[in-house]
Amino acid sequence: MNVRHNLDLISGSAELEAVNVELVSRINNTTIFLSYLNKSKITEKYDYIVIDTRNDSNIITNNMLVASDMILGVTDPSADGFEALTNLVGHIEYLKSELTHPVTNESYVKAQVFFIGNLIRHNTRISRQFKEAMKGNSRYLGYFHDRTAFNEAAMQRISVLDLFEQKDYQDKKYDEFKKDTIDLIDRIKETLDTLY
Repeated sequence: MNVRHNLDLISGSAELEAVNVELVSRINNTTIFLSYLNKSKITEKYDYIVIDTRNDSNIITNNMLVASDMILGVTDPSADGFEALTNLVGHIEYLKSELTHPVTNESYVKAQVFFIGNLIRHNTRISRQFKEAMKGNSRYLGYFHDRTAFNEAAMQRISVLDLFEQKDYQDKKYDEFKKDTIDLIDRIKETLDTLY
């Protein structure tokens, strides 16, 4: 579906669960999507392909991870969130070691993992602890503020950047929030661009 100029969307499907079951019996079942991307012309059509996956390690998700150049682990400031990031790094390392070419022993998995904080508040102890814990971590790119603007953009079915153009968000009190959000989006893009 064409969402706007320069942006297309392919929505997920409940049928993916059935595909996941079907893939269990397939040889090389975690490299099927990578093979599809390499054979198709889809990568020639787009500058970037963004895949939003569930936080699991089923075969479908593993296919998406294997085909990726960059993986963003997104977490709120919680113990479970930190544990999920650690598990994500371990899982990617496992995939890298397991999915190798039989002759060259080169891994099919090229992805690098980076971290993004989400729902971070400026005035809570747990958010300050999160920022302190992430300081100096080479994988950490920054965080998104815990602001209702994200929910409001979703309700209007627009991007948060489009929301920033609306009159209500021209007030100076939103300047820091808008700047931090745009800076993080730019940092993600710049990081990806330097990888390949």
